[in-house]
Amino acid sequence: KNALAETIDSDLAYYGFMSYPDSLKLIHTLATRKDKDGKLWGGGTHTMKMPNSSRNGKHVDLLWGMYGYRVSKSAFETVVKTLGDDPGKIFWKKRGRIEIRPLDRLLPRLIIASEGKCRLCRCPALVRMPPGHLASTIHQQYDIRYFQASCLQLSLTGRTWNDIYLTNKEREAVPAILAKNSPPKVPNLEVIFDEKGFLVIPFVDRNRNVSNQEGGPSKRRKKVLDIPMIEVDTYDEVKRAISVILTTSPLPSCPSTAVIEYTLQTMAKFAPALVSVPLIVTCDGTKVSSENKYRRGEITEDRAKAYKGYKDNLRTLSASQKGVWQNSKIVELTTRNGFGFAVKEGLKYVTTPLVLVLQHDRTFMRDFDLLAVCKAVSRREDMNYVLLQTSSTLNYSNLIPTLLNKNGNKAITSGAEVKHRVEFGSKFLPNVQWFDSTHICKTKWYKKFVFDRRKRLVSRGGFIECTFGQIQLADFREKGLKAVNYWGTWLLDDLQERCVGHVNGRRALTLAQKKDIENTSRAMKGEHLKKDESHESESDMRLVVQMRNESNNEKKN
Repeated sequence: KNALAETIDSDLAYYGFMSYPDSLKLIHTLATRKDKDGKLWGGGTHTMKMPNSSRNGKHVDLLWGMYGYRVSKSAFETVVKTLGDDPGKIFWKKRGRIEIRPLDRLLPRLIIASEGKCRLCRCPALVRMPPGHLASTIHQQYDIRYFQASCLQLSLTGRTWNDIYLTNKEREAVPAILAKNSPPKVPNLEVIFDEKGFLVIPFVDRNRNVSNQEGGPSKRRKKVLDIPMIEVDTYDEVKRAISVILTTSPLPSCPSTAVIEYTLQTMAKFAPALVSVPLIVTCDGTKVSSENKYRRGEITEDRAKAYKGYKDNLRTLSASQKGVWQNSKIVELTTRNGFGFAVKEGLKYVTTPLVLVLQHDRTFMRDFDLLAVCKAVSRREDMNYVLLQTSSTLNYSNLIPTLLNKNGNKAITSGAEVKHRVEFGSKFLPNVQWFDSTHICKTKWYKKFVFDRRKRLVSRGGFIECTFGQIQLADFREKGLKAVNYWGTWLLDDLQERCVGHVNGRRALTLAQKKDIENTSRAMKGEHLKKDESHESESDMRLVVQMRNESNNEKKN
């Protein structure tokens, strides 16, 4: 109420706001700053004027995130008129794309440019809610840094989450989130105003680390753990040199673990050396929606409960420490990340120089020379990635010209130009476009090259092949097969028979699960819902095998 009273004549007033940790620290320093007469900087007791800010002499946005603000009628009309006269102001170029400029970046700039009065609370009256309970078409993914910044806001103003009005569900979630995500540590920053009277904002790199106020690169950037390479020569050395990342996400068959168990059984059968190696299972996060869109990570509340049961079942399997689970770890992601960033999260737990990446519905179909592949990747500097044969890569040498010769481009004339590379008795072909299917990689290359922030080869929420693969293919079309020297991606072309198959998880439903879905459908149509007390499948594994046979027959037909 005091803040509202002080901002009654303001054109724009913030009662809740968000920013980078360094900016929040500077705002708090200004909010508590007093002059020689003991008066607070910026006028007012509960609010202060919003300072103009700059970095390297250029105007930058001090705040982002508008979830508690008021704009005057005159200021609003000024903004509408400005955009009507110059609609281009609503667009901006971001990461090479043209996007709509967000309101929190647009509104203060236009109002300040028209000499409007902008004020903000010295102690924010509203705080962004904790993650895990945000259902919004705008914020489909909750960045944990929002929560960390909110924690910093509270700590700077001498408050905790106990001082905030939360629902019981939110309050119960906060301790667990706090245990994993502590507020960022921000050094004491000196308040500096440039010759124009603009507050100087320190440089913030893509890692969101504070560096210096001159705008140089951050010296606190995280270092990638340098894991020494083991030159593999025997299967015993394979077991010491490699880990498995298995990515999983909601399936219609949840909470049954039949699909993922079957996938791991095929691995144990055709690659037994991998049974005892570290297994990291990354469970992607989800967003609750009105309908199920599994590929986008959107599921209904009922399926969210089933997915929770699925993850509980995975933890039980991991705790058993039997068979393929004997050296396993379950990593649960709190937000939707997509395949690419789920792999990135799993890499944090990999301590071996090689890694095999496996999806929950990608099964092994036959034997292959795992030792030869590991030897090649560990001993050859220009071999970073080896893809196992899939139905899409059969007769790959004749497929390469089709992939490369687009729009009149003649990067290669025929499949005869594509030569096999023989390493340790196995044949390899250049892989001109990344596949997310089962592959073996150098861990260091995955971390430093594939997920290099500067290259931006992978986007959150998507697949690696959708971004990395397209950029890679374009480079091969321009440079031809010699581009493999830069990318280092290869295909194990040992047999004209697929090594990896696909289990259709959408069909892998038990009889009880099918009946549950049928009953739910009836209930939504207003029909009588019969109580089904049977929640156990007579044979989950038998159903998966049957489903796989049906899928194979379809392919043959």
